[in-house]
Amino acid sequence: MSNNVITKLGSRGEKILRANLVDSREKIAVKLQGSFGEGLVVTDRRLYILKWGLMAGNIIGGRCAVFESGNITSLEIKKGLMTGTFEVLTPATQNTQKSYWSIGGNDAIKSDNVITFQRDKFALFQEAVKIGRDLIGKAHAKDAQNRPHSYEALEKLADLQKRGIISEEESRTPGQALGYGWKHGP
Repeated sequence: MSNNVITKLGSRGEKILRANLVDSREKIAVKLQGSFGEGLVVTDRRLYILKWGLMAGNIIGGRCAVFESGNITSLEIKKGLMTGTFEVLTPATQNTQKSYWSIGGNDAIKSDNVITFQRDKFALFQEAVKIGRDLIGKAHAKDAQNRPHSYEALEKLADLQKRGIISEEESRTPGQALGYGWKHGP
């Protein structure tokens, strides 16, 4: 990993990051400033997109979008002749193409899931994509490892019902009965 992917965000960017960092024990792997009052921060647990300044729609103060690693489906980078965008894709943000040049309602600079950058920073943002994708892959692998296999979950459910620990009604919402936080049916 290159040390070049950890840079200063300027006083407003650093202040917004400090105010929004979820856990002070997070290890910062990437910290890059975008073109117009924007910052990208990738930690060992989350990805942060910071926005401040007039171009980003924040004359005073700023805002921060926090993406949990397990909720990110992909990271996308687009490079044009002189500019580029780094986009965080989640189930809620996929297929919402953004334009660097603020065409219509697709303004990348004001979007909470996109960072814009100049051509000279393409290599840094490409490295950020690699680091971020590795983080996302690890989060998804951990989630898959902790998720019960369907057959095993059903066996456990049947055993709980057979022993009278859960009722037939509770067996209709197996995820809740097994403590997994998911349920089937209405």
